[in-house]
Amino acid sequence: MPNITYFAHSYRPRDVPVNEYIADLMQVEGFLPSLDPPSSRVNAAKLERHLNSSDCMVAVLNPRNDEVSPHVLFEISLAVRARKPVLVFIDDRLRDGLVPRWLPQIRFSSTSFLRQFREHRMALRALGGYLGQEATPRYLSAIGQRTCLILASLAGPVGTWLHAYVAESLGYQPVAPDSGYDRLHSPTWWGAVAMSDAVLVVSDRAELDLYAIAAARAMFRPMIWISGPGAQWEVDPCVPREYQASILLDLDPEVLRLELDAQFRIFQEDFLELDDKEEVARYGHLLMRLDGHYGPTTGSLAREVINVTGDINYVAGGQVGAVGRENEVHDNSFLQFQSALNDVDLSQLATELAGLRQAAKVAAVTADEDAAVGALAEAETAAKSGDKNALLGHLRRAGTWALAFAEKVGSALVTSVLKAALQLP
Repeated sequence: MPNITYFAHSYRPRDVPVNEYIADLMQVEGFLPSLDPPSSRVNAAKLERHLNSSDCMVAVLNPRNDEVSPHVLFEISLAVRARKPVLVFIDDRLRDGLVPRWLPQIRFSSTSFLRQFREHRMALRALGGYLGQEATPRYLSAIGQRTCLILASLAGPVGTWLHAYVAESLGYQPVAPDSGYDRLHSPTWWGAVAMSDAVLVVSDRAELDLYAIAAARAMFRPMIWISGPGAQWEVDPCVPREYQASILLDLDPEVLRLELDAQFRIFQEDFLELDDKEEVARYGHLLMRLDGHYGPTTGSLAREVINVTGDINYVAGGQVGAVGRENEVHDNSFLQFQSALNDVDLSQLATELAGLRQAAKVAAVTADEDAAVGALAEAETAAKSGDKNALLGHLRRAGTWALAFAEKVGSALVTSVLKAALQLP
């Protein structure tokens, strides 16, 4: 079998030539991009699940203003935590130290990368030589119903409801490992953690089983984390917000149900969601035909896989490409946002957005900042029409630059609404 590869890269049009060049090299050297269809939603659990089914990662770091995409850096950090072999292609304009020096990496020039063909091919061959021709399957495979490890600090009826909902509505066997010293030496306890298909952490003011959470993290189990308003949890500014815990205004069953449905739906997204089932069948047949032995048909077969999975922008890691595109709003995000707008006069908000848009238009310098100004204009239109769902999506696309600018010019109402849309404290 070929080496199934998680391909992490930028999705900006200016980076397409480099991405296509590296993708072509990967195909020729026997690396098969993992099928993952385009999506407008993402969470960390989906990336972890996707990486668990891959043999390695090939990542491309392109310049973005003065830095690089935080999404690609986050994916690289996941691969390091999962102890997956990684090869990072880095634009030669970027500063040193973006990734650790011990991580396999090679530079490329955005204007003359074709002249570096031999060096890049050798780097991929070194990675392929380490992986070998025959990828090793998982030593232990599931023999029963899929399981969800529940690490929750919810007591009473809500805790009971949570276990029942995971079992009856989500289709997972709920597992709640015992606490105590004996678990340090128990293969049953460690097996429950290691073999879990998903880990669900739900926290409120009460203390969590941090030992079990750390064990699940160390074993790279896909984790969905939902936090209540009273939990001691802070947003990490270095990690994209969608990869962090969801913070709910309330942990009552109705609000929790909406968030559970949304997060598990994202986590479980895969090629089975493709509209054309024939494409799924073609992909499966190609996996069988690419037996890992390089031959005259290998390159054409790999290109056929690219045609099956779609444009290069959606191959092996399409979940990241969704970030920043037209948003499909999460149920819980909309509930929180709607709650934040309860006392807001939308006409006044539209007026403030118009003033902020005009000022931001003058201040914008980069293409990303121009895009944020456009999102503010669309948010202004949505506020005028009273479309809160669209308003949330446009404010999210405006992003942190618009938030920082609103704070700078003293637009208090827009600042508070932007914070609610971006789920920031």
